[in-house]
Amino acid sequence: MKLRAVFKYLSYFMGILSAIILSTFLIFKSWLDSKLESGALDVTFLSSQVQGYLNQNYSGLKFDFEKIVLSKSENQEISVLLERMQINSDRSGVSISAANTELKNGFLNSIFGPLSKLFNGRNFNNIKIYNPQIDLNLDILLQDLGTNLDREGIINDQNQVAYIDALEFGSQAATSHHFYQNILSALNVALQNNDAEQNSNNTLSLENGSVSIESTDQQVNLDNVSLSSELINGSRDLKFEYIKDSSVDSKNVEILLNHNSENGITNVDIIFKNINVNEFMAGINSESYENFYDGNLSGRFNLNFNKLGRIIDSTLDLNIGAGSFEVDLPYSKHDIHNIEDAYFSVSYISSEEQVDINEIQIKHDDFSVNTKGVIKLNYDGGGK
Repeated sequence: MKLRAVFKYLSYFMGILSAIILSTFLIFKSWLDSKLESGALDVTFLSSQVQGYLNQNYSGLKFDFEKIVLSKSENQEISVLLERMQINSDRSGVSISAANTELKNGFLNSIFGPLSKLFNGRNFNNIKIYNPQIDLNLDILLQDLGTNLDREGIINDQNQVAYIDALEFGSQAATSHHFYQNILSALNVALQNNDAEQNSNNTLSLENGSVSIESTDQQVNLDNVSLSSELINGSRDLKFEYIKDSSVDSKNVEILLNHNSENGITNVDIIFKNINVNEFMAGINSESYENFYDGNLSGRFNLNFNKLGRIIDSTLDLNIGAGSFEVDLPYSKHDIHNIEDAYFSVSYISSEEQVDINEIQIKHDDFSVNTKGVIKLNYDGGGK
């Protein structure tokens, strides 16, 4: 009898406590709504918690900022604005600074947003950075990706790796190590995220940014750059876009990377239009790029590779516009050669160890070429 009375009063207590908590929450939500209706709310005192949350959800990046404010959009969504933010990469060589950054979080929006979204259960983090300044040290970045590692640092026993290759990839297994595998394997690993939660969606986008790329005392600057990263259920998408201007003949570059967490395959898709290598490399003092080709290049390069850096398939379609290049050819009286128009289509697979020339068309000032064929590759012990 006494036990029944205890449960009775305990249920009363829990009901009263739930009512108090709910009332407190509604009062706080009403106060917050009124504050946000009249303007943004400074919540800089939560900076350490927000910073820790971002560092945990965006692995490989470190966030720092001076001020945090809450705001509400016209559709009643809650946003966190981070002022004077700085982002550094754990891999070094990459830093991002921006005056204004917008953060939208699924939990925050469901709690403090409209009541209709109170229990929607969406798990997402969306960060949008406006007019950022991105600084890349290419030497440090490539070094941290592992391109400076010796072959033995990645592959100690070629026979064992060949066996694993054949077991996992069948006909895609290659008979020797290739020079490009280190960087492709490192890139595949960098895009992996084994700690990603199911049904999670994390995006990071940079709009209308400026990029400064530095390498061995040389520097290239790009404006009007957009970059986005999206992680959905463990699969990651990266997108880089550079548009010089809005004209028809504008120079455009778009790079898309997709890593599939289920099969470990990474796809790279590069689309470029009206790129003049001489103009692009004008700020680099290197004889390697001097008079490379004074004309516009347009085309598409698509590549699929696995976790060992083996290329499953790749295709390059290249359109070469009217232009000229300088080279000493034995059959020509002139060192400067004019091209009216040219088209190349080639493909490559690691397991075949050959480059398939699907089609070549060249209209030179002295001759024309229209052919196809195969280039057999013979890699040495160092994979070159």
